[in-house]
Amino acid sequence: GGPPSSTARQADAVRAQLKLYKDSLETDLELDRGYHPSAADQIRDYHFCTIVQQCAEPPFILSLGLMDPRTRGHAYNALSRAMSAESFNMLLLQQHGNLLLGEMQDWGTTCHGHCRELNDPDGLLEPLIDIGIERQSVPVPMLGYEECGNLNEKGNKTLWYCDELPHVIHKT
Repeated sequence: GGPPSSTARQADAVRAQLKLYKDSLETDLELDRGYHPSAADQIRDYHFCTIVQQCAEPPFILSLGLMDPRTRGHAYNALSRAMSAESFNMLLLQQHGNLLLGEMQDWGTTCHGHCRELNDPDGLLEPLIDIGIERQSVPVPMLGYEECGNLNEKGNKTLWYCDELPHVIHKT
């Protein structure tokens, strides 16, 4: 034979990282969701929440949030070795975007704010840079976030507007 090819060395490096990842799984939950000795045992269907990161804890895989830092590090190291640098950087960028989106969604539902009803009968907004929220909606006084949402469910075009910066607008 000769020395192993760069592809073989790369595959060996990925396998070594995956072994470290597997060995770091300790609880039954981690082992059940985080490792399948046979690929045939894995669920073949993708779940929508895993594609757009809309579920914090998918019921059939080990989410990154449930991994301890050591296990998460091994998972990322394996991915970084298996993917091109550009693809891995895009994955990290998507993860950071999802974290920021999650923070903004949390802020939009917990901030001190007030309910507003949109002037547009279809509930549409023009770009806020062009036309401020005050010109596109009217305040609905004395309603909390939940009540604003209930009003929306009854057919009114309401939203929650955070009074403090950043002025997040959240559909209730």
